[in-house]
Order: sequence, then structure tokens, then C-alpha cells
Amino acid sequence: MKYIHLGSGDYLVTVDPSKIEKVIEVMAEKSYQTATLKRDFMSQDGLILEDFITYSSDREKITGLNMGLINQRQCYTRLQKMFGTEEFIFRGQYFEKSGRDPETFLESVVKEIENNK
Repeated sequence: MKYIHLGSGDYLVTVDPSKIEKVIEVMAEKSYQTATLKRDFMSQDGLILEDFITYSSDREKITGLNMGLINQRQCYTRLQKMFGTEEFIFRGQYFEKSGRDPETFLESVVKEIENNK
């Protein structure tokens, strides 16, 4: 996985098509684990990844990740597939809503993917 800052909080993300499922899984788990709480209590509910992955109409090809407020955690993570390419856009401005740095987050995803080869 590689990324380039495009400005306005957006990042162009390039992922080997055979690894997109792993990237989505790592991104979702890291987002959930690092999300700030909206309220003072912690829900014991876990992350059900399947609820936040977006697919093409045939449900065979992943087209992105869309996470908002989950179990009172402010995840706000969006990764959208660009039409006609194998590239994705990470919408960092949504991620920043919860007070997190998108570039630090993306770098941690890259490191975990590389460490788990």
C-alpha cells in the first residue's frame, strides 16, 4: 500500500488488488481501536467488519470502507474506490472529525501490512 496527499484532506491510496481485503481489514480495526469516544462509557460491542465494507453491485469486488459512529466510537473512516482504476481515495477530512491525524493513521496501516507479509 502506498499513499500520496492530494490536498484538502484527501489521499490517493494505491493497493495491490490481491491485498485490498487485508488493507480494509487492518484499516477498519485500527480505526475502531484508535477512535475517540463520543460519550463517557465504553460499549462492549465489537466491530462487525462486514457492516462497513462497501462492494460493487455483484458483491464480489470491494469498493471501499465507510465507517461513522460505531458503538459510541468516532471512527469516521472513508476509503472510496475510484472508477476506472485500481486506486482509492482516503477521505482524511472525515477522519479528522474525531481529532486524529490521517497521515499518521495511514503510515500505521502501511507498517502493519508490511510487517504481516
